Amino acid sequence: MAFLAPLALGTAATAATATTAATAATAGLFGAGGAFSLGTTLGTLGSFAGALGSFQQGQAAEASAKYNASVARENAKQAEIQTQQELENQDRERRMRIGANIAGAGASGLTVGSFGDILQQNAALEELDVMNIKQQGALRRAGFVNEANLRSAEASSASRAGMIGAASKLLSGSAKFF
Repeated sequence: MAFLAPLALGTAATAATATTAATAATAGLFGAGGAFSLGTTLGTLGSFAGALGSFQQGQAAEASAKYNASVARENAKQAEIQTQQELENQDRERRMRIGANIAGAGASGLTVGSFGDILQQNAALEELDVMNIKQQGALRRAGFVNEANLRSAEASSASRAGMIGAASKLLSGSAKFF
């Protein structure tokens, strides 16, 4: 920690004698030779403020991306639930249609062969409907999972970008004084 005083105040502020102070004076972050300069001090504070702002911006972007990732994961779960409900509704409607078809066939006097063909055709169409519902549900879920993965990657990148931005501002600010 002894290095902080010469860095901040210049080496003259820490020199033991006046003669060494004259020869060892260097610019510190707050001024030359231990003397405080308003311009230098404000520049240093500006560098620190810029670094803090970059860091906080990265943290905020990371938090936002993490939240969006959790929302997308929840949406993926809801897509699964919705798909299951659609399948249950489809099955209920299928059973109602079969019952209506049987009742209609009995009332119209259809023969067993032609009625069997109609039921078989309807069953094939019903199975196609079930497969479509499953496919659409899987696609919705996959879209939300992909979005969650993207948002998680954004969170990681935002955090790193904030740290890199803060370091960059500190380094470029302190470079002005050396």
